[in-house]
Amino acid sequence: MKYSSIIVSFSFLFLAAPSFAGNLCTSNSFCVHGDMPLLSQSNPEFLKLIGQSKDRGYCGAGASAMIFKTYMNNLSKDHGNSYAKTMKTGSNGKIIKMAGEFVKTNFKKGGTLTSNIAKGYRNFLRYVTPRHSGKYSPNYYSYRPGRRKPVLQKSIFKKDKPIAYISAKAKSKGKTYSHAIVLNGYQDDKFVIYDPWKRIYNVKMIGTSKIAHASGYGFVKYYGGSNGVSISVKGALQNKLYRKASSEQGEAGFVGPIAAQPSTPAPTVKPKASAYSKYLRMSSYASKYRRYLAHRP
Repeated sequence: MKYSSIIVSFSFLFLAAPSFAGNLCTSNSFCVHGDMPLLSQSNPEFLKLIGQSKDRGYCGAGASAMIFKTYMNNLSKDHGNSYAKTMKTGSNGKIIKMAGEFVKTNFKKGGTLTSNIAKGYRNFLRYVTPRHSGKYSPNYYSYRPGRRKPVLQKSIFKKDKPIAYISAKAKSKGKTYSHAIVLNGYQDDKFVIYDPWKRIYNVKMIGTSKIAHASGYGFVKYYGGSNGVSISVKGALQNKLYRKASSEQGEAGFVGPIAAQPSTPAPTVKPKASAYSKYLRMSSYASKYRRYLAHRP
């Protein structure tokens, strides 16, 4: 699918927020992966590296890159090979490309197939961490919300700090659109989403398997409307947010298949510089939160 133009409406909080800064998990009402990068599936360097002039639906690569990079940021000791070095110090374009290679994203046509996602995450663990090096089937962190329980739960995130790959599906005008997004944490009763459209926004659960727009802009608002979008967590790495010995690092987990992602090009409007990072540094959490309340829609 293609977009000629998209009208964007942001809340103040997310307008200038390419990423959260530092470890922000000090409150029961606000807990996120503070060092998660916000990456775009239409990153120009990435597109050039794969020989494409436009985004054809690389959300699987973009979402996986954010998850892999966050995992690497909290890994005290990596395998030291070219894979680990690229994931740790490479440019954003190279990281997205390598993530796409791990999950076998179709760079020519777009999309990422189910079996390739699972195998790609296993290979990522085997190739970048000493603990998993050479193991055919590494142990996985298993994201299990429980039967008839909401897919996203604050209690699970607070306890395990999963960096979760979410498959989102929405129906609009008789068509079904799929997209990959990443769970970054929670804020009050909402969940913070990192979208490879290069967007950060909050969503709220509807029942057990749907999310709806709460603030900010991205796939959920554009396609969900008042009905929301269906979600399922298909894979996750565990991030304890603190650097520990490699033997204490988290694993990856998978729950069911992931459908191939159709083309979902990023909106043409780009977010501004990291004003939100400066905003966090210049204010206490209480002050930050009061300003958020004052400016949210």
